[in-house]
Amino acid sequence: MLSAVVAGLTAVILAWMLMTKVPGPMFLLPFIGESVSFFASPLQYACSRFKKYGPIFRTSLFGYQMYITSDAAAIKEVWSTGIFYVPGASFHMLLPHTSHLKGAKEHPFFRKTMSLSLGSASIETYFPKLLALIEEHVDQWGKAGVVPLTAACTALAMDLGVDIVSGVRLQHEDREEAKTLFLALFKGLYGIPINLPGTNLRAALDAKKRLTVLLWKELEELSATATLKYAASQEAAARGVPEPERELLPMMEAQLQSVLPFRALDQEVVVDRAIGNVIASGDTTRHMMFLSLVCLAKSARATEKVLQEQKQVVADHGSNITFHSLSAMPYLDACIREAIRLLPATMGGFRKTVKAMTVKGVVVPAGSIVFWSTHLLHAMDPALLAADSGKHTNLTSVPLHMDWSDHFDEAYIPERWLTESSRPKTFTTFGGGVHLCPGMQLAYSEVKILIATVMRRFEVALDVEKILSTCSFFPGPLPAPGTDGLICRPRSPCIQ
Repeated sequence: MLSAVVAGLTAVILAWMLMTKVPGPMFLLPFIGESVSFFASPLQYACSRFKKYGPIFRTSLFGYQMYITSDAAAIKEVWSTGIFYVPGASFHMLLPHTSHLKGAKEHPFFRKTMSLSLGSASIETYFPKLLALIEEHVDQWGKAGVVPLTAACTALAMDLGVDIVSGVRLQHEDREEAKTLFLALFKGLYGIPINLPGTNLRAALDAKKRLTVLLWKELEELSATATLKYAASQEAAARGVPEPERELLPMMEAQLQSVLPFRALDQEVVVDRAIGNVIASGDTTRHMMFLSLVCLAKSARATEKVLQEQKQVVADHGSNITFHSLSAMPYLDACIREAIRLLPATMGGFRKTVKAMTVKGVVVPAGSIVFWSTHLLHAMDPALLAADSGKHTNLTSVPLHMDWSDHFDEAYIPERWLTESSRPKTFTTFGGGVHLCPGMQLAYSEVKILIATVMRRFEVALDVEKILSTCSFFPGPLPAPGTDGLICRPRSPCIQ
């Protein structure tokens, strides 16, 4: 019976591909599709399929039929007109309330409200707490001498997300438990949607139940206050009272204000928004921290330039890292951007088309899933392909500017970010268009504080030089156990 079903599904997919004549693989395993190849290496997958099928092709990943394109104009169109979409039942089982990311009215209002908690002025108010927490972690790194970098970056990003960014004031014991629960939830978010004892999804669902109890203890009163405040503002507006100037808001209060014009604040929606805060602030940030430190540890040339810049910052701004001194670190900023260009901290994203669109002669029907692959867009960056021209013409797998495995020093070039002419043109780690990550500036600030602090205090080296070759990269970089040691030797003299 099962073999007949499989054969039937395979025949349907094959017939569909033949009838429509869209570029892409003709034979796809039911449900699995090309997922195994994608998981093995998102970069190799993207480059090999581009070479075989061209700038747009159809495939199956994660159990979903979808289109993948490297065409920048098409990507901009789906960013601006497509509907936010996340394939995978696990994500929707854990976070069912995502209308603020895709509603025609709700999403713009959400972004406008969240700007009150994620703009420069807000980050400046968070800054002393961010700096103190990061310095506390770096102190622990120094005492350890060698730190498991994946776990260390995850712990720091989680502390930043739960203790500062989330806006939820948990008691100490609840806060520590919550961090463990968030990690369990992360593991199940993009996992196989099998809800059985012992699976990541079951552990994540159990973690969410407990998180709901912990978070609601703190959020119930905040929600009631926000509801009363919103009702008062609506009453004042009805009387013709001018709206007061909008004030800076903690992130959780901004989340609640973005909900109220569209629905009441019930427990499920409020907790989902609080969990979303931590996921959004922590998941990408931990990968950025890891990748930026690994790339600097592998590049003596870039490290020396960072050190010279830090010495100049100290001379001009004093020994304390401040919100304003971060803007005097363009080379460090370039190092971070180059790390997550070369080794994207995110895989990309998905949109559902609301109308048919034509990409390079291929018709993408309305209602189709379009996947913008960060790896593919970075690999096909026209400015960087032009810069590669004439170098290592024997390369057959990935472009030189993405070849961290065999030509790291020629792929990792922070200087390319320092002039407009050499700057990458399709940098999509934080998305783009109306879905550009609103927390991007906060993430950069956190990572810059960390690296500036580490580099001023320590000489760093990798315990395993080929750490990146041991990594899997879905949904983010994960080295093989025991390969991610970062050696932190006290710098003499330290930069101060």
